[in-house]
Amino acid sequence: MTSSVVNGYKGINNKGQQAYMFGLGGGYSFVLAPTWDLQLGLEAAYVNYNKSHGVVHPTINIAPNIDTLNYSYNTKSYTLMGASDLRWWVDQHSFVSGYAEAGIAWNMLSNYSETMPAGSSMSPTTKPFLDRTTRRPAFSVGIAIGYQVHAHWAIEMGYRYINTGNANLKAPAGSISQPNFASGILSAHMIYVNLLFG
Repeated sequence: MTSSVVNGYKGINNKGQQAYMFGLGGGYSFVLAPTWDLQLGLEAAYVNYNKSHGVVHPTINIAPNIDTLNYSYNTKSYTLMGASDLRWWVDQHSFVSGYAEAGIAWNMLSNYSETMPAGSSMSPTTKPFLDRTTRRPAFSVGIAIGYQVHAHWAIEMGYRYINTGNANLKAPAGSISQPNFASGILSAHMIYVNLLFG
């Protein structure tokens, strides 16, 4: 996840930062063949990308690297996606799944703040960017291995990539120039554990 902002705002490379996700879904399973199942359903999820950081260059047109400020904001997403899961049964209890999801994300950027680093004489803004929720297309793909523990429940562990699009903060209150603050693409690579009931 990276940030890009015009007028002297530069995001710090946030790749590798921690994120976490909780989801709840349901659907229906179809038997395609003795060792193949297809599940179709819906999933609602919450993704917290944690805090993003960057540097403000207030004097970018005069001396770009003098009297900078540090900024930060929180990023999270709520998603609703249609899901398809193709499952291959290795034996009576073990299976491998591959799945894909597509739908909508509500991306929320909030709590923008600035701090003064050591050596800077520039004061943080008194009119920070405001919280905003942006609706964007979202998708996710993944693969997992699982085990049928009981007739009515199973456990699986896998990898998934989720992409919830970009987002924006609102311009500061009373701003005349309407500066733009946009995040880069919000995405995450995740190792996950699912409990499956049915």
